[in-house]
Amino acid sequence: MAGELPQKIGKYQVTEVLGQGGMGIVYKGVDPAIGRSVAIKMMTGGFAENPDLLKRFQREAQSAGTLQHPNIVIIYELGTHENGNPYMAMEYIAGESLETMVQARKRMSLVEKCGIMIQVLNGLQYAHSHGIVHRDIKPGNIMVLKDGTVKIVDFGIARIADNSMTKTGQIVGTINYMSPEQFNGHIVDGRSDIWSSAVMFYEFLTGALPFDGNETPTVILKILNDPPPPLKEHLQNFPPELEEIVNKSLAKDREERYATAEDFAFDLARVQEQLKKGMVVEYVDLAKVALEKKELTKAKELLQQVLKVDTKHESAKELMKQVQAQLATQQRGEQVRQLRSSAEDALSNKMLDDAVSFCDQALKLDKDNPELLQLQKMVQQAKARKDQIEKSIRKAEGLREDGDLVAALHIADEALAIDPKDTNAKAVRDVIAAEIKKLQSQKELMALLDEARKEVSARHFTAAMVLIRKSEDVAPGATQAGSLRNVVNTAREQEARRIAVDQAATEAELTLYSGTMESAQQKIENAIRKFPGDDRLTDLQQNARRLREAAGLGEPERVEQRSNVLLQEMNYEPAIALLEHAIKAAPDEKLKLLLGQAQLSKEELSKKAATSIAEAQRLFNSGKVDDAAQLLESQPPGMLRVSAFLKQLEECRAEQDRLGSIEVGVIEARKTMEKGDVNGAWTKASALLKTNPTSAPVQGLVKDIESRRASMAKEAVEKAMKEARSLLLARQGTAANRTMMNVASLVANVPPETKRAYDALQREISATGMHQLDADKNATIVAGSAGRSSGVGTMEPPPSSRTMAEQAVRTPALPPPKPFPTAAVAGLVIAAVLAAGGWFGYQQFFAPKPEDSYVEINATPWATVTSIVSENGKYKKDVNEATPVRVKLPTGNFIVSMTGPEGK
Repeated sequence: MAGELPQKIGKYQVTEVLGQGGMGIVYKGVDPAIGRSVAIKMMTGGFAENPDLLKRFQREAQSAGTLQHPNIVIIYELGTHENGNPYMAMEYIAGESLETMVQARKRMSLVEKCGIMIQVLNGLQYAHSHGIVHRDIKPGNIMVLKDGTVKIVDFGIARIADNSMTKTGQIVGTINYMSPEQFNGHIVDGRSDIWSSAVMFYEFLTGALPFDGNETPTVILKILNDPPPPLKEHLQNFPPELEEIVNKSLAKDREERYATAEDFAFDLARVQEQLKKGMVVEYVDLAKVALEKKELTKAKELLQQVLKVDTKHESAKELMKQVQAQLATQQRGEQVRQLRSSAEDALSNKMLDDAVSFCDQALKLDKDNPELLQLQKMVQQAKARKDQIEKSIRKAEGLREDGDLVAALHIADEALAIDPKDTNAKAVRDVIAAEIKKLQSQKELMALLDEARKEVSARHFTAAMVLIRKSEDVAPGATQAGSLRNVVNTAREQEARRIAVDQAATEAELTLYSGTMESAQQKIENAIRKFPGDDRLTDLQQNARRLREAAGLGEPERVEQRSNVLLQEMNYEPAIALLEHAIKAAPDEKLKLLLGQAQLSKEELSKKAATSIAEAQRLFNSGKVDDAAQLLESQPPGMLRVSAFLKQLEECRAEQDRLGSIEVGVIEARKTMEKGDVNGAWTKASALLKTNPTSAPVQGLVKDIESRRASMAKEAVEKAMKEARSLLLARQGTAANRTMMNVASLVANVPPETKRAYDALQREISATGMHQLDADKNATIVAGSAGRSSGVGTMEPPPSSRTMAEQAVRTPALPPPKPFPTAAVAGLVIAAVLAAGGWFGYQQFFAPKPEDSYVEINATPWATVTSIVSENGKYKKDVNEATPVRVKLPTGNFIVSMTGPEGK
């Protein structure tokens, strides 16, 4: 519950945490029906699983809820939260505790202190008359509101007097304020609260506890046997009757104590009246002296004290008027100085509306002050500039929304010219400039992609890829570029299929004219099965017989028509075969002339192809693969029918594909690294390096990743070293060593200076003897022992506010290597240790120690105490009992071993 702030508890809206302890947490909330603030006390110490604790809490709330008194906190409602924990909603108190006032040694008169104590006693009298004993009266449970009203809070261990739920021998309360009868195990009544109130009153009067000591047994013995120290050891001027009242209220025998809180309050009221009379005369005289010395604040405070006691004191009222008049004059000058300073600060921080307001307020107090007038002029000028800048900014933003970015940028530049340091103008200008740049990049991207599409249409695939790469440089990660890459790959696949179809058709048509009809038809059918649906193959299949017959019968017109089609397509081989077949069947001069042209064109194409192949090979060998491919792609389509040319182009494209896969892999690895997944990027880079060890882009990628890994390793190691140093200062040696070992595998990747610092810190941790540190951290400290601290870094409460359990046994917890598997085991409370003396030297070193002390152990929800071992290991006691359990022990330091409900 403490880890999260619930939105609602019952009908109440929760707003904040007010405080928490071992058994519960207090929230501030609001009753939404009437808007009233409440304090909600939620019990979290295993109540939902423990019927006895739940019953105890309900009894507390029911008993406290019957109390309706101005000096007792009001209980509004009792309920159960959705998680099973009980809660009660009570009056929210805005004030300070008496504990805070005592610790701060707040300056107060005896009259005021008596008044606070009388209110406490009035509240207790009311509770006692209703059969309820508080049993834990202490300064921390007394709240003083701003108007001086006193509230008793936390009837946390209150019991109905004739039906106590406290087990025999169990001590409930806070050690320094507990009555003798509580230690003697007697049934307590209202006189126990009177004792606790008297101890609290003594501490309130003097600033010291009447019964105090360094160890719990010492405090208990003083409570049982010693009288309280005389007030004169701490106070100088006080009525003798006050000593008598304190002594009577602190009588060891409760039969000799005040019978009721009302009697106690009555005697205090008589002393208070006596003190009031003397205080009035003294404070008026002191106020007159302070007024003469111009100590106006002191005079005012003294007179306020007098008028609290006697509201009609004429002399005090007259003096107060004089003090207030002089203070007003003094305060006016101070106000002017403060307002001027605030205006100057606001001006320097560009909070010009505030600066104007401060100047106006100051001039109302001193309208002719030349310095203020000059400051006002400066503020007004700055305000005018700011207004002009804001106006320009609004105009620029309007133009930006309308899409006129150039005009918007011009206006933003004008605003910056007024004040180059204005952050709003600079921010708006930067946004507009960024949008212009983005728009320009988008236009450039679109132009590149449009040009790339044209190149794809012209089957200049390499040129298209060059443009695509440029577009990726302009706009990294643009989806259009990635889509166009896929278009290029698809177009190349289509071209490869077209070439394959063309080769199959050409081969079939050659056979048609130079072979048998049957073999030609078989090749056509094979090609159609391989490339179904292709129009050229289908047309050839349908017209094959007619073409062969026309050539065989010597029909020159049809032969010429077909030959011209093939020559236009630069498909010279089937054209030559057709013409030769036709001329052989029926010689024709026109066909012979056409044959000669076809043969000449074929030779020219072969020569050009050879030249292109040679140049492409040279470029390819020099590493200019794209240039070689572009050269080949720029040649006429007919060259694709030259086998050497096609082979060279395929070789270039294969290399392009290899380099392209590397390029894509490098891009993906860099994207992975940019997302923070350096290990994933390294995995991809390693795979690329394995297959392409000499690739410069891959080597550059690997170098960048190694640099990034080294940077991250350095950061992680330095962070771990910082945490380890903090743990070492807190004497948590094992935890510090564990933190260092967690990053040991990264040290090989850090710079030398970081590695040296790591090694030095590791040696320092080893030198501190971390095992000894852990032994100290796990020691259980029993009252009467050496009294070691409860742990470095933990602020202990003052003795006056610690419970008996907190003073008797403190068991600090070192964070374990692994989280404790039972979340329900929320904490350990070890309570109530009483130690006795003896011949300590002899008992310590030679004789078996007498079991003259005991320890009470409780855990939430429960645990099994397995064993208790002395710090030196010489004394061991097997327990094997479930909590709560009381175990007799010698005085000393012990380690308690326990298992939770799950046996861990």
